Amino acid sequence: MREGFFERRIIDAPKPAEARLEKALDYLQAGENEAARKILEKLLQEGDTFQLRPVAAFYLGVIKVFEMDDLLGMEACKNYFQAYVEQYPTQPYTTNAAGVVRLLDKYIELARVVQEQAQEIKTLRYQIQKLEEIQQETERKRQSFEIR
Repeated sequence: MREGFFERRIIDAPKPAEARLEKALDYLQAGENEAARKILEKLLQEGDTFQLRPVAAFYLGVIKVFEMDDLLGMEACKNYFQAYVEQYPTQPYTTNAAGVVRLLDKYIELARVVQEQAQEIKTLRYQIQKLEEIQQETERKRQSFEIR
C-alpha cells in the first residue's frame, strides 16, 4: 500500500475523520483487517466523530464476519449485528446489518445441522467398528468350534 498517499489524504482532507474512515475502508478492502480495526475503533471512541460512529461500527462488524471461523464466531457476529440494529435503527447500514443477521441465522442453523450429522457419522463409525469386532470374534469362535 502507498502509505504516503493515505497520509496525504488525511492531512489535505477538510474533514480528517472522514479521511481516516476512507483509509480504514481502503485497508479493509486490501485485507489489512487489523489496521482497519485500529482506525475504526478510534473513530468510535472520539467525541467529534459522532456522525461516523454508525459507519465505523458497521465495518467493525464486517471485520468480525471476515474473521469468524466457527459456530461461536457466527453467534458472536450475529449478536454484534443485532445490537447494531438496535443501537442504530435509522442509519443507512441498518438494513444491511439486519440482512447479515438473517444470513447468519441461516448459516448457524446449517452449521448446527452439519455438527449433528458429523456427530451421527462418528457414532455410526463407532458402531460399525464394534460390529466388525463382534463379527471377528464370532468368526474366531465358530472356527475354533469347527476345529474341535
